[in-house]
Amino acid sequence: AGVRGVVYAHEIVRVPVGTVRAFLDALADVGVPALEPLGLRCIGAHRVAMINDSEAIVIWALPSWEVWGRYEQAWDGSELSPWRARLVALNADVRRTLMVDAPLSPMRTGRQPQVEDRRPLDTL
Repeated sequence: AGVRGVVYAHEIVRVPVGTVRAFLDALADVGVPALEPLGLRCIGAHRVAMINDSEAIVIWALPSWEVWGRYEQAWDGSELSPWRARLVALNADVRRTLMVDAPLSPMRTGRQPQVEDRRPLDTL
């Protein structure tokens, strides 16, 4: 959809067996509306296959490192308390890792890498 970030937050969310759909519903109802005003855009929220509906992957695009800093600071504040309360109620364990685009990532270039994009190995 053309959404790009300077940095991405990749979250692995573990919930009790059979409740991942309830987490994804809560993410849509509470999480996304809570985080978008901070500048985050949810670009993917997926149920992990073949592990008994107990894990989801959520990816957020952040337009700057400053937005990430404000998000982390807001995590413990009242602004995000409804979302944190919902996560606690769902017994959700959230593990967050930051990612950046590789030089030829489709998220950066807006297209799949082409053969012409290849560089000789001796220039790496």
